[in-house]
Parts: sequence; C-alpha cells; structure tokens
Amino acid sequence: MRRWIILVIALHCCMMVAEQPLSAQVLIDGDLNDPLWQQVPAVKLAPSEEGVPASMGGEVRAVSTGSYLYLGARLPEPSGRVVARSIGVNPMWEGGGEARGMTDARRITYGTPDGEDYIRFVIRVYSENDWMVQVGPLGAYAISWRWTGEREWFTSDPQKCDRFLVASRVGKREWQAEVAIPLDQLGSPRPDYLRLEVERNRAERQGTPDERWRWPDQQPSAAVATLPSTVGTPAPVLKMVLLGNQEQPLEVGWRSSLPAMNSRWTDSDWKDVPSWILHRN
Repeated sequence: MRRWIILVIALHCCMMVAEQPLSAQVLIDGDLNDPLWQQVPAVKLAPSEEGVPASMGGEVRAVSTGSYLYLGARLPEPSGRVVARSIGVNPMWEGGGEARGMTDARRITYGTPDGEDYIRFVIRVYSENDWMVQVGPLGAYAISWRWTGEREWFTSDPQKCDRFLVASRVGKREWQAEVAIPLDQLGSPRPDYLRLEVERNRAERQGTPDERWRWPDQQPSAAVATLPSTVGTPAPVLKMVLLGNQEQPLEVGWRSSLPAMNSRWTDSDWKDVPSWILHRN
C-alpha cells in the first residue's frame, strides 16, 4: 500500500512538471511584470555626486537569455510628474539650462539631453563596438554606437538596430523603461563578453537642480547576468503604449465637389460644411 501511495505521488509530481508551460513570451511594454524579471536580481543606482538622494535613484535589471539581452529600469518619481518632451526614435532631446546658456549655434538648436529625464544604458561588447540606448519617459529613445576606446558617439544606422525593442511607461509614483536587444545585432557575443553601465538623469525642476545616478558606482562597467535558455521560448514582442487622446476619430463629411481653391471662408461653398473646435490636449 505504501508503495502505491509513493507511486501515485511521484506520478502526480511528474504530471505537474510536464504541465509547466514553456517560458512565457516577454511583452516589451514598459511594465516590468513579466515572469522573466522576477528571476533577475535588481541593482540599485547610486548617486553620481554629493547631495543627490540615494533613495531616488531607482533600480536596474539586466539579463542575457536565449538570443536576447533584456534591460529594465524602475525609477522613482513620487509626484508622478516627469520632465519629458521628446517622443519617437532618435529625437532632438531638449537642452537643459547649461545648453540654453551657450552661444554655440548647434547647441542652441539641438541642445543636450540633460533637459529631460532619461535612463541611459551603455553596452560594452568584447572585441565589438559599444552601444548606447537612451530612453525617455514618453517612449522616446535613441540608439548610438562608437568604436571601442573612442569617446564620440554616432547615431546608428536604422538597419543595424531595426529589431531593438524599447518601451517606457509613466506611473503614479515611478516611471519604467524596458528594452530587448537581439544578440546577433550586437555581434553575437558570448555571455561573458557583455558588460553594462547605466546612468539616470533627472532633469532640473523648480527648486531642484538636475540629479544623476549610475551603476556600477565603483567601476566603469559590470558583467551582465545570464539565465539558461529554454528551447522553444518565443521572441519578445513590442506592445506600444499609445499616448494622447484615445477617443474615436472625428467623422468627416463628404460631397461630390470641393469648394474652389480661391474661395473664401465666408463664401457660400463653405456655408454648409460643418466645423468644429480643436481643443488643447
């Protein structure tokens, strides 16, 4: 009887293991709630200078698994208000106070990114180029590269980073960034060839100067953790978070002929055309 009980328990355990699904697909949506992130230890960002509160730095997670490098950041913002204007890919980041005071024409036109909140990941790959991914709270991101050992960064050719997945999300008390990078677009490095450094910029606010944090704080870069890959694990998918008005689009009328190009707004041709007021978003 005892053997039967042991056998039944063993079979039940085997069935439970067999029923475990493959690693879930990671949704790159700026919300670090996927099961993957629960397996990756978080590291704290440390102040880059005196007077910067350590508690506001936030935390970063980085892991290489399967054919992707995953990067995530959770950044405190007690009021839920961020300083961000840029959207899209490779934007012209808003300049900070230092940039506004410069007379150089290029700095006045383009500014520096320090006028906005951002998180910056610098990826160092042994015997390959360095990569930098900078992410803003509203989903803006820029991808740059440089030769190892050089200081100047160059905007990446879109074809060389066309499968980078980047998303961010602003919450009530924090904002998050999430990145997935295919390793083959980094040169297919071995896991121990990947190193990372992270910098957070919190732009100046009324009564508060700009603040910076970084990781690691005692050395230029740190190794990236690795997780064993699971056969059949699906590739991550980008799930965009739409900003702005979510209402249905306005219905546009139709008529067989358009008013003449030289007609005035008060002419009879425009009299029966409905109008509406554009409200500020």
